[in-house]
Amino acid sequence: MDDLIIKVFRSAESFRMTIHICIIMIFHFGLLAILRLATWIMMVPQPKIQILNMRRSGKNDFYWQLAFGKRSSSEEFFNVMVDPECIINLVEEEELIVLRLSMQTRMEKMLKEKEDPRMSGNGDIFNQHGFNKEKGWNYHERFMEGEFTVENTGWINPTDAENEPLD
Repeated sequence: MDDLIIKVFRSAESFRMTIHICIIMIFHFGLLAILRLATWIMMVPQPKIQILNMRRSGKNDFYWQLAFGKRSSSEEFFNVMVDPECIINLVEEEELIVLRLSMQTRMEKMLKEKEDPRMSGNGDIFNQHGFNKEKGWNYHERFMEGEFTVENTGWINPTDAENEPLD
Protein backbone atom coordinates (compact mmCIF):
# COMPACT_ATOMS: atom_id res chain seq x y z
CA MET A 1 0.00 0.00 0.00
CA ASP A 2 2.81 2.46 0.86
CA ASP A 3 4.43 1.84 -2.54
CA LEU A 4 1.16 2.66 -4.29
CA ILE A 5 0.77 5.91 -2.34
CA ILE A 6 4.32 7.02 -3.16
CA LYS A 7 3.93 6.23 -6.87
CA VAL A 8 0.67 8.15 -7.06
CA PHE A 9 2.18 11.19 -5.34
CA ARG A 10 5.27 11.17 -7.52
CA SER A 11 3.20 10.96 -10.69
CA ALA A 12 0.85 13.82 -9.77
CA GLU A 13 1.46 16.70 -12.16
CA SER A 14 0.01 19.62 -10.26
CA PHE A 15 -0.90 20.76 -6.78
CA ARG A 16 -4.60 20.55 -7.60
CA MET A 17 -4.17 16.98 -8.80
CA THR A 18 -2.28 16.13 -5.61
CA ILE A 19 -5.06 17.52 -3.43
CA HIS A 20 -7.65 15.60 -5.44
CA ILE A 21 -5.62 12.40 -5.08
CA CYS A 22 -5.23 13.01 -1.32
CA ILE A 23 -8.98 13.25 -0.87
CA ILE A 24 -9.55 10.05 -2.82
CA MET A 25 -6.77 8.27 -0.92
CA ILE A 26 -8.14 9.35 2.47
CA PHE A 27 -11.45 7.73 1.57
CA HIS A 28 -9.74 4.65 0.13
CA PHE A 29 -6.80 4.06 2.51
CA GLY A 30 -7.77 6.13 5.52
CA LEU A 31 -6.25 9.17 7.16
CA LEU A 32 -3.57 7.12 8.97
CA ALA A 33 -1.98 6.08 5.66
CA ILE A 34 -1.82 9.70 4.50
CA LEU A 35 -0.23 10.81 7.77
CA ARG A 36 2.38 8.05 7.43
CA LEU A 37 3.19 9.27 3.92
CA ALA A 38 3.49 12.91 5.07
CA THR A 39 5.90 11.83 7.82
CA TRP A 40 7.97 9.85 5.31
CA ILE A 41 8.16 12.82 2.90
CA MET A 42 9.41 15.12 5.68
CA MET A 43 12.14 12.63 6.68
CA VAL A 44 13.60 12.12 3.18
CA PRO A 45 16.78 14.20 2.78
CA GLN A 46 16.87 16.63 -0.12
CA PRO A 47 18.94 15.29 -3.03
CA LYS A 48 20.77 18.63 -3.33
CA ILE A 49 22.00 18.39 0.26
CA GLN A 50 23.09 14.78 -0.25
CA ILE A 51 25.02 15.70 -3.40
CA LEU A 52 26.78 18.62 -1.68
CA ASN A 53 27.65 16.55 1.39
CA MET A 54 29.04 13.63 -0.66
CA ARG A 55 31.35 16.01 -2.51
CA ARG A 56 32.43 17.89 0.61
CA SER A 57 33.25 14.64 2.44
CA GLY A 58 35.31 13.39 -0.50
CA LYS A 59 33.09 10.30 -0.91
CA ASN A 60 31.83 11.00 -4.41
CA ASP A 61 31.66 14.00 -6.71
CA PHE A 62 30.09 12.24 -9.72
CA TYR A 63 26.59 13.64 -9.07
CA TRP A 64 27.97 17.05 -8.12
CA GLN A 65 29.73 17.22 -11.49
CA LEU A 66 26.47 16.29 -13.25
CA ALA A 67 24.41 18.84 -11.34
CA PHE A 68 26.80 21.75 -10.81
CA GLY A 69 30.09 21.04 -12.58
CA LYS A 70 31.45 22.75 -15.66
CA ARG A 71 30.66 20.99 -18.89
CA SER A 72 33.50 19.65 -21.02
CA SER A 73 31.55 20.46 -24.18
CA SER A 74 29.34 23.36 -25.17
CA GLU A 75 26.99 20.88 -26.85
CA GLU A 76 24.99 18.04 -25.38
CA PHE A 77 23.28 15.18 -27.20
CA PHE A 78 21.40 12.43 -25.37
CA ASN A 79 19.39 9.34 -26.27
CA VAL A 80 16.45 9.94 -23.95
CA MET A 81 14.93 6.56 -24.75
CA VAL A 82 17.98 4.74 -23.34
CA ASP A 83 19.19 7.46 -20.95
CA PRO A 84 16.12 9.39 -19.70
CA GLU A 85 18.19 11.12 -17.00
CA CYS A 86 20.48 12.55 -19.72
CA ILE A 87 23.69 11.48 -18.02
CA ILE A 88 25.65 10.06 -20.98
CA ASN A 89 26.55 12.84 -23.42
CA LEU A 90 26.79 11.33 -26.91
CA VAL A 91 27.94 14.50 -28.69
CA GLU A 92 31.39 13.02 -29.43
CA GLU A 93 30.08 9.68 -30.78
CA GLU A 94 31.19 9.51 -34.43
CA GLU A 95 28.38 7.16 -35.51
CA LEU A 96 25.83 9.78 -34.39
CA ILE A 97 27.34 12.84 -36.11
CA VAL A 98 24.95 12.71 -39.10
CA LEU A 99 21.91 12.37 -36.83
CA ARG A 100 23.12 15.12 -34.47
CA LEU A 101 23.81 17.57 -37.31
CA SER A 102 20.43 16.78 -38.89
CA MET A 103 18.65 17.45 -35.59
CA GLN A 104 20.70 20.60 -35.02
CA THR A 105 19.77 21.94 -38.47
CA ARG A 106 16.09 21.17 -37.83
CA MET A 107 16.20 22.88 -34.42
CA GLU A 108 17.92 26.00 -35.79
CA LYS A 109 15.38 26.23 -38.63
CA MET A 110 12.51 26.07 -36.15
CA LEU A 111 14.11 28.68 -33.87
CA LYS A 112 14.61 31.06 -36.81
CA GLU A 113 10.99 30.59 -37.88
CA LYS A 114 9.90 31.47 -34.34
CA GLU A 115 12.24 34.51 -34.38
CA ASP A 116 14.15 33.31 -31.34
CA PRO A 117 16.57 36.13 -30.31
CA ARG A 118 19.46 33.67 -29.94
CA MET A 119 19.38 32.99 -33.67
CA SER A 120 20.00 36.65 -34.56
CA GLY A 121 22.80 37.29 -32.07
CA ASN A 122 20.52 38.79 -29.39
CA GLY A 123 20.48 35.90 -26.94
CA ASP A 124 21.76 38.14 -24.15
CA ILE A 125 18.21 39.41 -23.71
CA PHE A 126 17.54 36.30 -21.63
CA ASN A 127 20.17 37.48 -19.12
CA GLN A 128 18.63 40.94 -18.79
CA HIS A 129 15.34 40.02 -17.18
CA GLY A 130 14.93 41.44 -13.71
CA PHE A 131 15.10 39.67 -10.40
CA ASN A 132 12.54 39.97 -7.66
CA LYS A 133 15.31 41.00 -5.24
CA GLU A 134 18.17 43.41 -5.83
CA LYS A 135 20.68 40.89 -4.49
CA GLY A 136 19.82 38.57 -7.37
CA TRP A 137 21.71 40.72 -9.89
CA ASN A 138 25.23 39.34 -10.42
CA TYR A 139 24.75 37.37 -7.23
CA HIS A 140 27.80 35.12 -7.51
CA GLU A 141 30.30 37.90 -8.24
CA ARG A 142 28.90 40.15 -5.52
CA PHE A 143 28.85 37.30 -2.98
CA MET A 144 32.46 36.35 -3.76
CA GLU A 145 33.53 40.00 -3.35
CA GLY A 146 32.01 39.97 0.15
CA GLU A 147 29.20 42.44 -0.53
CA PHE A 148 26.80 40.22 1.40
CA THR A 149 26.69 36.82 3.09
CA VAL A 150 24.47 33.82 2.48
CA GLU A 151 22.67 34.51 5.75
CA ASN A 152 21.59 38.00 4.76
CA THR A 153 20.33 37.13 1.29
CA GLY A 154 17.11 35.79 2.75
CA TRP A 155 16.71 33.21 -0.01
CA ILE A 156 19.69 30.84 0.12
CA ASN A 157 20.22 28.03 2.59
CA PRO A 158 23.56 28.49 4.38
CA THR A 159 24.48 24.87 3.62
CA ASP A 160 24.16 25.50 -0.14
CA ALA A 161 27.16 27.80 -0.50
CA GLU A 162 30.83 26.96 -0.52
CA ASN A 163 33.05 29.20 1.60
CA GLU A 164 35.89 29.31 -0.94
CA PRO A 165 35.99 29.46 -4.74
CA LEU A 166 35.93 25.99 -6.32
CA ASP A 167 38.57 26.66 -8.97
